[in-house]
Amino acid sequence: MMPFVFVGCSDKGLSFIVLYIIIFLVSVISGSGSTGRRKILVLHLIRSCREMEMKFLVRTLVSHQLLSSL
Repeated sequence: MMPFVFVGCSDKGLSFIVLYIIIFLVSVISGSGSTGRRKILVLHLIRSCREMEMKFLVRTLVSHQLLSSL
C-alpha cells in the first residue's frame, strides 16, 4: 500500500503542484483497494478547493469519467 501525505492547503485553495501530483496518483493506482484509495484522493481534492476551483475540478473529473466510459 502506498503511503499518502496530504498537504494542508484548504486555506489558500489548491496549488498546481498538489493538484497535478494527486491526479497523477489517481491515474496510476492499481491493485486491491485501489477504488477506495482513489476515492480518498478525490475527496481530499474536493475538500481542499475553493468555490470556483471546485467548479472546474468537478467539471474536469466528470468529463474524464465520461470519456473513459466510452
